[in-house]
Amino acid sequence: MKYVRFFLLSLVWLWGAALGLKESQPAETLYFYEAYLVEFQTKEPEDRIIAKRCTDEPKPCSFTKFVEHIVGEESFFALTDDQMRIIAEADGTDVTTTSRRLRETGFKVDYDLPALIEGIVPEDETPGGKTPGDETPGDETGNKKPGDKKPGDQKPKPKFSNVFKKINEAIGPHLNTGDFAAEKRRMADALKLIVEHRVADNMKFFLRNLKSKLSGVKLVITSRTTSDGFVYKAYDTKETAQKMRDEANKLNDGMQKTTALRRANGLSEEIKKAIEALRDANFETKDGGFKGHQAVITEAKKTQKLLQKPGQC
Repeated sequence: MKYVRFFLLSLVWLWGAALGLKESQPAETLYFYEAYLVEFQTKEPEDRIIAKRCTDEPKPCSFTKFVEHIVGEESFFALTDDQMRIIAEADGTDVTTTSRRLRETGFKVDYDLPALIEGIVPEDETPGGKTPGDETPGDETGNKKPGDKKPGDQKPKPKFSNVFKKINEAIGPHLNTGDFAAEKRRMADALKLIVEHRVADNMKFFLRNLKSKLSGVKLVITSRTTSDGFVYKAYDTKETAQKMRDEANKLNDGMQKTTALRRANGLSEEIKKAIEALRDANFETKDGGFKGHQAVITEAKKTQKLLQKPGQC
């Protein structure tokens, strides 16, 4: 029996390990907890799906107990004393500060997704977060084997985004009320960070691939910072266009100058089209995180819209 239990835990670890983004995990974990608190206060025990079995009835779990419940056993016991202290102090600390502190200590866990969301695993799903036949290049696992389907044969299924989707379905109606102001404010702060960190990680993809779409353009690269202090590199469209104009104005040939200025003035639209091409589902890429990030960002923004309605948070 213990071998069966170990095997099942291994499958959970394999799936969870492929889905998380380290820099985003502190904010994700905080978001999941606030969503859990809203559902706990609005549904009967049998109707809950978010960390359903985590309870100190009639009260919800503490954040510490919640983290222990939704991550793999190995992940939880690997947390450092500093990380455990930050987690214990999270209730009295703003989300952005807690996220920064956890990230700076190297916080990284493997989510036990079935423990986080009741019924999240479809019956036909296989270890690693894939459905049979769904090994298209660029899915969340990033795996590619001989005989895999070609891009466009079947759309990848970004499983981690389903966590956000199911949370939306579970508590969405309660985000349209004036209740739970504190929880919703913290959810909004966490979602902002989740989007920022996944955009930051996607920027690596864009910086690698835009060159092939923008022949002859040397992008100006600048540093940007997320709300919780994570610094990353990004292209600057405005600065790049200005640099192109400055270089164009130095040209002596009138026709060349006119052509160069026209391209500089249209750079924003050119980059927009290039990005759309890179986001196309048929664009073959070995970057396993890009499409997963996009799916999570889409679901997170749906919740942000609900939280941004007047009087919601």
